Amino acid sequence: SDFFGKRHKQEMYDARYAKFTQNEDLKTLLLATNDAKLTHYSRGSPPEVVEELMLIRDKIRRNEI
Repeated sequence: SDFFGKRHKQEMYDARYAKFTQNEDLKTLLLATNDAKLTHYSRGSPPEVVEELMLIRDKIRRNEI
């Protein structure tokens, strides 16, 4: 019941971090975006910037270098 409160963003970040760090293909794909602004498109809505993925990409990049 408290998922869509404050916990929602942290849980989504943790899930995305696990997804992109545990799967080498997805990790490579995310790193291949370099410094691009990552957005999510839904029909009929303006694009949403996905800050979490850009933070994860930077975190992965810092750990690999």
